Amino acid sequence: MRIIDRPELKKLSTLKLGGRGARLYLADSCSDLDELARIWPEIAKGSAFVLGRGSNVLFGDGELDLVLIKWTGRESVKILSENSEGEVFVDVPASLSLPRFLGWCIKKGLSGLEGLAGIPGTVGGAVAMNAGSHGVEIGSRLEKVKAWSPEQGVFWAGKEDMHITYRNFKFRAQSTEKAQPFVPPYFIILGAVLRLGKDDSGVIKKRIATWYERKKNTQPVLQATAGCVFKNPPFSTIAQAQGSAPATNNISAGWLLDQAGLRGKQLGGVGFSALHANFLVNYGQGTSSQALELIELARDKVNKKWGITLEMEVKVVP
Repeated sequence: MRIIDRPELKKLSTLKLGGRGARLYLADSCSDLDELARIWPEIAKGSAFVLGRGSNVLFGDGELDLVLIKWTGRESVKILSENSEGEVFVDVPASLSLPRFLGWCIKKGLSGLEGLAGIPGTVGGAVAMNAGSHGVEIGSRLEKVKAWSPEQGVFWAGKEDMHITYRNFKFRAQSTEKAQPFVPPYFIILGAVLRLGKDDSGVIKKRIATWYERKKNTQPVLQATAGCVFKNPPFSTIAQAQGSAPATNNISAGWLLDQAGLRGKQLGGVGFSALHANFLVNYGQGTSSQALELIELARDKVNKKWGITLEMEVKVVP
């Protein structure tokens, strides 16, 4: 197993912020996972974080007592079967980038995830946070997940073992009705079986291009960001908010931030995008401390104006 001491965290995040961690473990085989299980008691003494492509992460500044674990196994995408309704079941490795997987779907004429165009993470990272965009969530296409935990080793979980909500993924307990953790807090997603439809490759390519163009025109996809900073609040929260709001159940965190005057707000080398108020942008000389200060400012302003406490979508680590 490859091990990197004192990794530069800014190189492991699309936001390009952060100091140095203690160690980075790059596992790409079952023997590497066995080695991780053996040394896990030592790893678990400090802060540990399972990393995908770093597209939804804000690392802290300075020297951090942080151990990162990244699955880098390079298996191929496999078509498993097709049902009587024409749906195709595909086994996808977690380490594959989402853009590459969408490119594969175009070639094979498989549809259902076109709305995820422009999300830069891995398939495993997308599953771990139930990534979504333009009304499409990867969780709606999940059939099975292949994962690893230090205590259980490699295991498969079906839909009945998963608890999937907005930007959240957990494993259920198998023997209870409540969504208790099926595995310990630390697990690595190794792969996923997705249920996709069939369509003409040219039509799928056009849909992906259309969604990506829309995203590029409204979000800073070509800049250093970590995606949406805050989750969209539920309608029940909006209904209780102070002040006036549009008569819709689809008010976004970006709209709230915009109304609170955060669009384009900058502190040092970090700022909320002028294109979309729910995206933090690192303009080149930013620090994590500046990003966190802006985040707290935004939460405070939205809370004072609307009575809403925004929930983080970006993972602040540690």
